[in-house]
Amino acid sequence: MEYQEKFDLNSENSIQFGQNIDILITSDTSSNIERSQKVRNLISNSFKGITIIIDSNRQQDKFSLQVFDENKECLGNLPESIIIPNLRQFFKRSLLFETHKIHRSNICIDITSMPHILIFSLAKIFIKEVRPRNLFATYTEPKFYKRKVKERLETCIDDEDYDLYEEILGLNYNVNGFSRRKRMDDDLLVASLGFERQRLLALFDRIEPKGGLIPIVGFPSFKPGWNITAINMNYKVIEDAQAEGFIKSCESSSPFGIYTRLKEIYTKKSDTYNIMVAPFGTRPNCLGAAIFTLRHKDCQLIYDFPIEKNFRSEGADCTYFYILSCFLLD
Repeated sequence: MEYQEKFDLNSENSIQFGQNIDILITSDTSSNIERSQKVRNLISNSFKGITIIIDSNRQQDKFSLQVFDENKECLGNLPESIIIPNLRQFFKRSLLFETHKIHRSNICIDITSMPHILIFSLAKIFIKEVRPRNLFATYTEPKFYKRKVKERLETCIDDEDYDLYEEILGLNYNVNGFSRRKRMDDDLLVASLGFERQRLLALFDRIEPKGGLIPIVGFPSFKPGWNITAINMNYKVIEDAQAEGFIKSCESSSPFGIYTRLKEIYTKKSDTYNIMVAPFGTRPNCLGAAIFTLRHKDCQLIYDFPIEKNFRSEGADCTYFYILSCFLLD
């Protein structure tokens, strides 16, 4: 049984949490400033470490970052650079870490607005390559997601569609930095469900996994009913794959639930199938899926890298922090 910890982060415990963080890594890509900066605002009175603001380019193959001290003075910046291998080299070799040693630091990654490629990359760096003293993550739920504006059609559920992405960059069978495997005839697709119906449908049609599909829906979800919406949005592919009886659930706001579900599936299916994991659900679920595939090299992480729209969410709801130190690999 692995040690798992998820806690609310609020005004009552944020001072203590901030005091225990040495390096905060976050992103400013979201136009929902209230949500993307909530963690920084909560710990602003107690956090005395350094803040690294990191973002990716539109194609999600390069990154740039800025580093600030506790007084919000800029210590330096790194212009646009290729993520693999330069992000790992930054954390291994930057002069910044002459005084802030990674292996003696408590690091927190705020994944609220972080591009998925950076979530995947930072998980790999800190879990496998540049091990900190302790590793945390934080996430702030949205109050609402933006819906598409369209006429209501009585014969379908198009009115439930959400307006979240500009375009899909394309499926990557081998996410950079993760295990690479050749396509096999005995693939089993395990996918967490999001609100966009075309993403999973396109993936399933392209892969045509002989082992079928196991959908994972976020439940409890951020808001009551969002789990039903996710199933409705993806019902065509679930029906086509004859996967109605294989739907699993895990908590939307935690990386631990999906890790447990994937481990259960792995234990039962890995001797028969090559397991391909597609984390199309929430960012906490994406983080959990990335950690799982890092710790199980014979599983494959695949992703289609959508370009998210500005103003895709509104408001800031509950904030959580996760203790991920149990996942650090020697």
